[in-house]
Amino acid sequence: MFHVKPEYIFLKEQILKYGDVCHNDEKFIKSSLLFLEYLLEYNKKVNLISRKDEPNVIVNQWLHSLLSISVIEDSKAKRILDFGSGGGFPGILLALYFGDIQFTLVESIAKKSKFLDEVSFKLGLKNIKIVTKRVENLSTNYRKRFDIVTARAVTNLSQLWQWAVPLLKPDGFLLTWKKYNTSEIEDLKQSYIKYKKISVISSENDYGLERIKETRLVLLKK
Repeated sequence: MFHVKPEYIFLKEQILKYGDVCHNDEKFIKSSLLFLEYLLEYNKKVNLISRKDEPNVIVNQWLHSLLSISVIEDSKAKRILDFGSGGGFPGILLALYFGDIQFTLVESIAKKSKFLDEVSFKLGLKNIKIVTKRVENLSTNYRKRFDIVTARAVTNLSQLWQWAVPLLKPDGFLLTWKKYNTSEIEDLKQSYIKYKKISVISSENDYGLERIKETRLVLLKK
């Protein structure tokens, strides 16, 4: 079905196992495999993900990132900004899946930003812009521009919200990944933004995986 280098055949086997998360979209799966092969090759010289985590990249990175698909589909978003895109999770994957949405990926580390630029070119992504800056240093040109701000494994919820607010349109929202038992959500409800709408969403299918079972998508709306 898809050509994969022999040393990365496990990528194909696992993606097909969890393909329903992306509606078994063959074009997306093929692009994902190209992306992941390139990522693992690049990871030999630049630490994009933990070397120990490479065998688990499908569950811990790919599948974990794509838990957000249904939320984004329902949002009808046109512009999304991703904080701390690092190795491309979730930014590159979401840009591959949602070809009609414009993505801005913000990554402050130059080596990682270079990877994002190179892999975007390799995959032919036209709906993506890479910005090499710290989130808090984004210019006023980005203010009130985005329907969604995504952030995965970046920082605490309160800090994320402070960064996201000026970048979001009036009806926009922050979408982030958190453990189900985090105290951050309750802490935030008690804070100065307690009147903002907070939704906590669990995966419709946890695939029997602890990594997915313990994950919640937190949606914080202006």
